[in-house]
Amino acid sequence: MRGLLLVLVVQACIVGEALGAEGLSYEEAMSASLRLEAEGRVDDAAAVLEAISARYLQDFRLVLRFGWLRFQQEKYASAEEAYGKALELSPSSTEALLGRAWCRPLD
Repeated sequence: MRGLLLVLVVQACIVGEALGAEGLSYEEAMSASLRLEAEGRVDDAAAVLEAISARYLQDFRLVLRFGWLRFQQEKYASAEEAYGKALELSPSSTEALLGRAWCRPLD
């Protein structure tokens, strides 16, 4: 019973973290996103970044990361769009160019 309670508490904290991400700083949101992805919670990792994205529309690192998360979610059109935006922000980015190329055959 204690194990189930612990699981429920941890899940509530993770969901609460994703829903309350608007108040996180940039670095806190990026760290939370990386941790959630490592735990296999790609949807929650993307939700954390979505929550702060309006404040950082021109941030290359955030846009590139968002592209990667969308790719993992198999949302290839959205991933390609994010990688395209990353290329606008940093035209010489190999990561963004390759990310966009990976998406095209999968659409």
